[in-house]
Amino acid sequence: MWASIPQLIAGPIARASELLPQVAARRPAVSATQAEEALWLIAWGLFKKIALADNFGLVVGQAVAALAQPRHAGIGYVFMIGFAGQIYCDFSAYTDIARGLGKLFGIELPRNFMTPYFAVSPSDFLQRWHMSLSRFVRLYIYDPIVVHTLRKRTARGLPVSPKALAAPVPFFTVFVWPTLLTMSLLGLWHGAGFGFIAWGFYHGVLLVLYHVWPVDKVLQKRFEKAGKPLAAILMFLLSCIGLIFFRAPAEDVLPLFSSLAWLPAYSLPLLLLLGSVVLVTDLIGYRRGGEFVDVYPALSWWARALLLIGVFYGIVFLGPSQKYEFIYFQF
Repeated sequence: MWASIPQLIAGPIARASELLPQVAARRPAVSATQAEEALWLIAWGLFKKIALADNFGLVVGQAVAALAQPRHAGIGYVFMIGFAGQIYCDFSAYTDIARGLGKLFGIELPRNFMTPYFAVSPSDFLQRWHMSLSRFVRLYIYDPIVVHTLRKRTARGLPVSPKALAAPVPFFTVFVWPTLLTMSLLGLWHGAGFGFIAWGFYHGVLLVLYHVWPVDKVLQKRFEKAGKPLAAILMFLLSCIGLIFFRAPAEDVLPLFSSLAWLPAYSLPLLLLLGSVVLVTDLIGYRRGGEFVDVYPALSWWARALLLIGVFYGIVFLGPSQKYEFIYFQF
């Protein structure tokens, strides 16, 4: 059973109060329905890893190779969007497989993703991406720093009302500093490289900027129904930009950013195809208030059978010849 427990770095990161009682309790035998749902989680995870993530990795590798060529206009878009697809499908695939394996033993692991690329703001993104890690750093890093700062202000007789904390100095000490420090440490969680810290700091800056000027609310107020999709597209692009720091070697960061001044000068059929699959499946899950994997139990038996057959053939025939290790195993 212990082989089914996921690595801490990759998650889902369950609190002891969530996991240990399930491990210690006498659990009834797994029902046929539970076993089917567990196997579906594993199958969908394998499909995302082999048919989607590894092919996205192929696109990223081609983008890196193209960067060495004299003409690489717009290659930064291919790189960052390709890697956004790769890390999302790779990481969510791992967590789906972990949840499915846990379910086979009667262990319910927490959800770790909730259609993150439909997020409309940085805070919304963190509530949808690696949710268990976001909860961990908020509870054990961010909240203690803020509470300590507020207690120091109270001990000095300084006000802690929302109006008082909106002043420049309190705003920096109570919100900006804890946010930037927490997000930088979140980047450091992934590795001791400068790129990881820069990625975390970048997301901290986004959190501060959106707190000062809530772009998502401005867009929704200005464009009404179209505002939310526009806010989601903007947030997706901003998160993609951060992934350049996360993935690219230091010497490639500036060339990749420089290439963003132009659009890609060639067709991208594989990237568009893979992106369409992710967009459609995530949209189905988003409109139902969950993930695509959650749709399965509500389907008729023949729809479930067709879906499983499609996933099986996708795993067997659509994976690239080059295989990629799970990304989070590299940290």
